Amino acid sequence: MNIANEHFAVIVLAGGIALFLMGMELLGEGLQRTAGARMRDFLGRMTCSPARGAAAGACASSLIHTGPTTVVVLGYVNAGILTLAQAIPVIFGANIGTTLSMQIVAFDIGAFCFAILAAGAMLRRFARRKGLRNAGLILVGFGLLFLGLETTKLAFEPLRDTGPVQSLLGLFSDRSVSGYLLVLIASVVVTAVFQSSGVIISLLFSMAALGVIEDFAVSIPFLLGAHIGSCGLTVMAAFGGGAATWRAAIVHVMFNVLGAVVATIMIPLYNLAIPLMTDDVTRQIANFNTLKQVIGVVLFLPFAPLFGRFAVMLTKRTSLPEQETSYLDPLLLERPESAILAVIRELRRQAGITRRMLMQSLDGMVSLNLRKFATIPVQEKAVDTIKRQTQTYIGRIARRQLIPRQARMLESLAIASSAIERIGDHVEDIGYLSREKVRRDIWFPDDDMNDLLLLSDLVCEIMETTLDGLEPEPDIASAHGERALELRRRFQAQARELKERVKSGSGEKRVNATTMLFFLRYVYILEKIVSHLKALARRERDDVWEVQTAGLQRVEPLAPKPSGKPPEYQVHETFKQALSEISPSPKT
Repeated sequence: MNIANEHFAVIVLAGGIALFLMGMELLGEGLQRTAGARMRDFLGRMTCSPARGAAAGACASSLIHTGPTTVVVLGYVNAGILTLAQAIPVIFGANIGTTLSMQIVAFDIGAFCFAILAAGAMLRRFARRKGLRNAGLILVGFGLLFLGLETTKLAFEPLRDTGPVQSLLGLFSDRSVSGYLLVLIASVVVTAVFQSSGVIISLLFSMAALGVIEDFAVSIPFLLGAHIGSCGLTVMAAFGGGAATWRAAIVHVMFNVLGAVVATIMIPLYNLAIPLMTDDVTRQIANFNTLKQVIGVVLFLPFAPLFGRFAVMLTKRTSLPEQETSYLDPLLLERPESAILAVIRELRRQAGITRRMLMQSLDGMVSLNLRKFATIPVQEKAVDTIKRQTQTYIGRIARRQLIPRQARMLESLAIASSAIERIGDHVEDIGYLSREKVRRDIWFPDDDMNDLLLLSDLVCEIMETTLDGLEPEPDIASAHGERALELRRRFQAQARELKERVKSGSGEKRVNATTMLFFLRYVYILEKIVSHLKALARRERDDVWEVQTAGLQRVEPLAPKPSGKPPEYQVHETFKQALSEISPSPKT
């Protein structure tokens, strides 16, 4: 395609950028589907030393990119799974990983973009295995990414000699401080708006391939601005989090800002070293992009504790809540009794977050202040993260040789963690419903609202009683469970009476159906919360939740691995065939 019109070239350039961003998004999605869950566990295990944490961050971000990796790390910090000290090296290393994926992009293989797209589409359409379909998504992402690069090159050809492009490149070419800062700030803004440093890097690669950029040094302020602008996604992820979450985000910003300062000072050294590696300007840009982040990690990693202390100092006078750290210590796994006690404590921590969420949601419901719901989604993600980590930890305990009592407790604890997570989902629903109620200007009659508040207060009492029963002492757990079930019966009676009254209305008087439906949805959400609390309370009442202090230090070996399929096991083709070979039991 020959693009002679400059205005049309700008449209094609925007389309090329859109293709590149879509490719990055699909590539990241495919990689997260393939390795995302394992990567979360990997990050959790690789934080025992700063060097291993940085390596883990680099490995993770090379697969799922810096933004998603740092967001995952912030989620771990917000859930108390990682401490700030553990998270900082991972955040440092994550800045290296994305530059490694850009090294692949720098290879001139755009001519194969359609073949890559075709292969990816075929796998997505015809592959039966999930892993192959995810591989297809990765290939489609790569194909779109390279197609986007080729499109931007095509669009830049008629724009290369235009005034705006030459003026932009000239800002740094004349080596003025003001020009350098203007380019850097513009790059920060563009990256923050698009939430991807890939926009800037793809444009630089295209201009270098066309000869618009003949000296890699021209790209330095663009790249440094892209690194700083990529922190925007991290800062957005920190909103609604606690103090430790904000501190981790601040550390990410500090790393890239200080890294930009150090790189600016080292420009003469880069001018000497980078051209020695290759004559290709595109590869020189990619090499600087990687080398700058590697040098930053090497320089700053020994001072990671200072970064943490400075971030703590910046947030010391704020009202941000402090997060309680996780009790799931991997060192306890060889002592199952101690590990089970840690799980119970972790459940209480998870339940405490859910309890605070409920109170915030009810505050927002009565005050109509939507800001009170702002932190609910972040807290709900923390509850989800704790549940996933708890389930993984329980599975690792189950690998040990356990007595029946311990095995039964693990089953109850796994169910309890899932129930608490589901309660968090329904608490979040209160926020969604309240925001919609405000948006649609829906009001409840005073009598109905008063009854709803009394019903909500009873839910709070049931939750308080049930969650206080999460104790490793059978008498305490059983008493709280019994009390919670009594309160639940009161709730059922009140909820039934309230729903019947609201549904029946007053005689033949016409009712506002929308208002009635919104009111009943509130009651339904409260019923769902109480239903999960009932499941918890029954286990507290009936199960023996007892940790024996005498066995806390007892080490148990790993259980022998299953022997596999028995030789006499008979495989059936269908469910009906298997049933036909079972001797029918006599009907009574």
